[in-house]
Amino acid sequence: MAILVAVFYIFYRFAPARTLHRSPVIVASLSATILFEIARWAFTWYVAFARDALALYGTLAGLMLFFF
Repeated sequence: MAILVAVFYIFYRFAPARTLHRSPVIVASLSATILFEIARWAFTWYVAFARDALALYGTLAGLMLFFF
């Protein structure tokens, strides 16, 4: 997680056209890291949930293809 904070810090520090102060960049880096980790957790949960649902929908699609 510290590497991710460092990556966001470097991005927010050097990417803009003008130089930003250190404290807002640190807050932005921490916020972006926390939101990124939440999004990563949510995507992992979604994929785990979708795997079970895809087995059901794959079977139903196979039946529909068989009937056609």
